[in-house]
Amino acid sequence: MTEYTLYYATNRNHIGADRWKPKSYGKGFSKDGRENLRFGRVTIRADDKEIKKYLEFPMDELGFGNGEKLSSYLADQVKKTGKIAAYKEDLIANEPDAYQPNAVFGSNQFFNDLKNEMMKSTDTLIYIHGYNIDWNNAVGNAIALQVMLNSVTTGDTVQKVLVVLFTWPSDGSLFPYRAYYSDRKDVEDSGYAVGRALLKLRDFLTVLMERVRTKQEEFCQQELHLLCHSMGNYVLQNAARKIKENVLTPALPKLFDHVFLCAADVDDNVLEAGQPLERLNELCRSVSVYYNRDDKALMLSDVSKGNPERLGANVAAHPHLLHNKICQIDCTDVVTGITQHSYYLNGSINNDIIQSIEGFTQDDPRRQRVTTGELPNVWKMKKNNKEKMIMANSFENIRSCVRTKVHKFCFSEIQITDEKIGATKINDLHLTQNSHMPGVSPQEALVAQLKKCVDIQIELSGDQLKNNSDLTVDDVAALIYAQTV
Repeated sequence: MTEYTLYYATNRNHIGADRWKPKSYGKGFSKDGRENLRFGRVTIRADDKEIKKYLEFPMDELGFGNGEKLSSYLADQVKKTGKIAAYKEDLIANEPDAYQPNAVFGSNQFFNDLKNEMMKSTDTLIYIHGYNIDWNNAVGNAIALQVMLNSVTTGDTVQKVLVVLFTWPSDGSLFPYRAYYSDRKDVEDSGYAVGRALLKLRDFLTVLMERVRTKQEEFCQQELHLLCHSMGNYVLQNAARKIKENVLTPALPKLFDHVFLCAADVDDNVLEAGQPLERLNELCRSVSVYYNRDDKALMLSDVSKGNPERLGANVAAHPHLLHNKICQIDCTDVVTGITQHSYYLNGSINNDIIQSIEGFTQDDPRRQRVTTGELPNVWKMKKNNKEKMIMANSFENIRSCVRTKVHKFCFSEIQITDEKIGATKINDLHLTQNSHMPGVSPQEALVAQLKKCVDIQIELSGDQLKNNSDLTVDDVAALIYAQTV
C-alpha cells in the first residue's frame, strides 16, 4: 500500500465535531461564509497493484491509462482510509485581512507548504472539478489526475506535478436537473471564493518575489498551472470577475504558466472580446481548450437545460477571434465511453496535458495530435494504431487487455466485473453472431481482436477456441502470454 497526500482548499461545510480534523466535507457551504475557504491536506492509502492495473489499462484509440476507473477506485479509498487535517486559523471570518495584523491565516501556511513542495522540482496544478461531485469523488479525481500525470515520462525524469484540489459544494444530488441548477448558483459564490484565494496567492507571490530579490529566499523556478473540468470552468469564469473587480493595474496578474479548459460547461463565446473570460490570456502563458463533439453530458446541458452551445462540445464560436495564446484540441475521434465527459484523465489526452506542462511546443512531433488545417491554433488528437499498440508483455497486462476485448466484443453494455469475465468459459460467451467482421466466424473475429493485445505474431485460431470447451478467458490470456516469453 502506498500513501498519497493531497492539498486542498474548500468552501464546503465540514462533517464531524472537530473542524480541524473533520471526518469529511458535505454538499453545503461552510458556516463561515460562502467565500471563506478552508485549507488542508487529506491522505489516503491505495494498493500498488490496483494503481498499476489502471495505469496500464488499454483504452483503444487513447492508448493506455484509464484515469476514470482509477478515480473511482481512489474515491472508494478516500471513504475507507482518508484522513483530513485542516490548517488551523485564528481570525475574524468577516473582517478584512488588513485589519487583522495578528490573525493566523490557513492560506499562509498552505502557500508556504506548497512553496516547500515546489522546491523539490515539483510544478503545482490547481484542479477545479465539475458538477455533481461529492467530497470523496473530488479527492479521487484529483489524486487520479496526479498519479496519471506523473506516470508518463515524456521528457524530464525529475520534474513532477503536485495537484491541488479546489472543491466546491457541488450538489451531488440524485435529481440531476435540480442539482444542475443548484450547482450553477453555488458556482457563482464559489467562483468568488476562488478569485479571493487567487488574489491571496498573488499577494503571497509578490512578497515572495521581493524576498527572492533581496536574497532572503531561494527562487524555486517551478510553475503553477490550472485545470478546470466541466462546470469548474464556470467557477473560473466567476473567479475572473472577482479578480478584475479587485485589480487596479491595467493587466491582470500572470499567475499561471498553462491553463487547461477541459469539457468546459460554459458558453462557446466566453473567450471572445466583451465576454467573461476575454482576459484569461492575461492570467497565463497559454490556454488549452480540450473539446469533444460527442460529449453526452454537455449535449444534455445544451438540450435539456436551454444553455447556449457549450465550449467543451462545439469549441469556440469564432476561433479566428481568439487570442493567439489560446489553443483548441479536438478529442472527438479518440474518446470512448458512455458520457465521454471526463477524458482528460485518460491515455493520450492526459499525456498531452503533461507534455504542455513539461514545455513541449504545440507543434512538437512527439505529441499525439495533428493540425486540422483550419487555423494554426486548432489541433486534433490522433488515434493510436490499435494494431501497433505496444504494452509491456507481463501476464497482468495481457490478461487485462484480453478481458477488455472480450467485454467489448461479447458483452456489449452488460455490467460485469473483470474477474467474472476472466472466469467465463469461451464456449459460454455470446458468440452466436458476428457483426464486427461479416463473413468471418465469431470465434475467428474474437481471435483477431485478442491478437491486438500484443505487438508480435502469435498462433491462435478460432478452432482452438471451439475445440477446447473448458478454456476460460484467462486461460486464453495465458496461452497468448506463453508465446511472448
